[in-house]
Amino acid sequence: MKEEKRIERKMYFPDKNKDSLIGVIKTHPYGFKETYPERQVNSIYYDTASLDNFWDNENGHENRAKLRIRWYGKDLEPNKEAMIELKMKMGEVGSKIREKVSDNKDQRIKDMFKITSPVIKIYYKRRYFESADRKIRMTVDFDITYEGLSNSKNYSKPYTEPGCVVEIKYDVSIDDKISGITQIFGHRINKFSKYARGIFSCYY
Repeated sequence: MKEEKRIERKMYFPDKNKDSLIGVIKTHPYGFKETYPERQVNSIYYDTASLDNFWDNENGHENRAKLRIRWYGKDLEPNKEAMIELKMKMGEVGSKIREKVSDNKDQRIKDMFKITSPVIKIYYKRRYFESADRKIRMTVDFDITYEGLSNSKNYSKPYTEPGCVVEIKYDVSIDDKISGITQIFGHRINKFSKYARGIFSCYY
């Protein structure tokens, strides 16, 4: 089990393709380099029957949590390497607890499983970058697809997001530098949750 703490910022680009965004990142003055091959990211998100985690996000609650199972590759069903991730946020600072599905020991995760069930599957392609000083990580997500898992009568067919999402991840200590890093995109940091977007796309 591992707990990570960091700040995550997101920029959603509804009208730009991944190639133009990757071009900006590769010519960024902070010297971003690709650190990992492109791969597919798959997640199943859990929530309560009344979607409490979703509404906590929509209502901007400072303290909130999301439970998911995550794995990688083209297989749309969890494999033996699948991880449980409990993402928690207190204000601007987020933390994440990760452990293998086959080795669930954290009591907080066990308690969340007791009151939640799978509500949505989200999968997309991701490219990975890191700044020259290795203090900032940046990812580009594209071909983002949402698939509802509930038996709700509002369920719709899988929906693929037309745009791309850039995520910036870094330590709290350098938060004051981030505006300078994002200016080159000509775009403001904005609130974007794949989970919330997926719930709206599939059920509302």
